[in-house]
Amino acid sequence: PSSVSDFYTTSDIVGALEKGPNGYFYSANWTDNTIMVLDSGGNVIDTFGGPGTGNGQFDNPADIAFDNSGNVYVADKYNHRIQKFDLDGNYISQWGTNGTENGEFDGPFSLAFDSGYNLYVTDYWNNRIQKFTSNGVFIDATTAVGSNIGEITSPYGVTIVDDKIYVTEVDNHRVQVFDTDLNYIRTWGQFGSGNLDFNLPRNITSKNGYLYIADTENERIKVYDAYGVLIA
Repeated sequence: PSSVSDFYTTSDIVGALEKGPNGYFYSANWTDNTIMVLDSGGNVIDTFGGPGTGNGQFDNPADIAFDNSGNVYVADKYNHRIQKFDLDGNYISQWGTNGTENGEFDGPFSLAFDSGYNLYVTDYWNNRIQKFTSNGVFIDATTAVGSNIGEITSPYGVTIVDDKIYVTEVDNHRVQVFDTDLNYIRTWGQFGSGNLDFNLPRNITSKNGYLYIADTENERIKVYDAYGVLIA
């Protein structure tokens, strides 16, 4: 295919779209389990991956992140692992398997690096955030599960602003904020359709200090500052 319209059909589902340090865009395609590389005009430069459990293959690639060396990290959701590639899509390494122990996953959904290039992973069905080095060495994880302040249930999206970790919780209909040691800082949001409410918030991203949140069932994108003040 030569363009996005040639590649995607109406039944395709895109899990993530991230701009790489080479200026190209990397798109995770859930439908055919590939990563597609695009230029700024939407032309397809390359694809890598494919369905399966082998090295470099995917089962529902959910998110993409880049380290300071230009390596590509993919949350391989139903293979319950993180895979690492170079910018050309060449396989480097992986870590994780299905389970509940440290370094294991039950549905890794989203990825984000802090300023020290430690990687944070939302481990969705294990109801926790895990922290790793860029080489996959386990550092820490949240342990409190629930709906109280500082507890986590169904963490979906993660983004980082000034080394503060922002996490969307689908079933708790809120955003929680942690420091890089995974200590709780603040929270906002509740179930509803008002300006300060969410209904199944999923993806979250940041730019210029602002947070952009997909408030899925309310069918809107909400914009906040880093303190949870609604902008738009």
